[in-house]
Amino acid sequence: MKSFFNLNSGETTAAITLMILILLLILYRLFATHPLPKESIPDYFLELISDCKKAKRDSIDDLSSFNDTIKKGGGKPKQLEYEIVKLNLNLCDTNEIKGIPLFGSARAQKLVAYRDRLGGFHKMEQIHEIFVLQSIEIPFMEKYFYINPGEIKKIPINSISYQDLKQHPYFDAYLAKQVIKYRETKGRIENIEQFREATRAYQSLIEKVTPYLDFEQ
Repeated sequence: MKSFFNLNSGETTAAITLMILILLLILYRLFATHPLPKESIPDYFLELISDCKKAKRDSIDDLSSFNDTIKKGGGKPKQLEYEIVKLNLNLCDTNEIKGIPLFGSARAQKLVAYRDRLGGFHKMEQIHEIFVLQSIEIPFMEKYFYINPGEIKKIPINSISYQDLKQHPYFDAYLAKQVIKYRETKGRIENIEQFREATRAYQSLIEKVTPYLDFEQ
């Protein structure tokens, strides 16, 4: 009994409510099996009994309606549909990227660091140059990101320094030296054929680097 009076206000209210409900149930059972003449029952008590019956009927109706909805939907509740707002892969920052499934802080930082060295992504397939052995596929990337190729930063191949050129992911020290040597001995590189002549690069590299070359500057 002592522990009952040590209940907090919420627990006390719940206990009193439960006792009232039990009392009402006992009275309801009693009157259901030994009905009294209506004139001997106070009006407010008759209203209370009527409200209890109505609440029971409403609960049953709500349950039936819910079951009908489930059946019409093939037995499964409908999932909420929402539109995914895609991120611009060439402009989003690490905080935005790490909110995408499969991306945490480490992957987001790795992606942004490579993108900045590259000058931006030209096509989604370049993501495999970063995550070679990791399960990040093109359809997944296309679900959450988009690319605007016009936003990439191009390489001014006729004015860029050796130090800056060799920092680009598609160049190394040897290729950068070949470009500088060609410029010093033969002049400007005017087109992709002269770039091929200067670097003697494989066709696969030529195809990768072509969108990034600016022959005008």
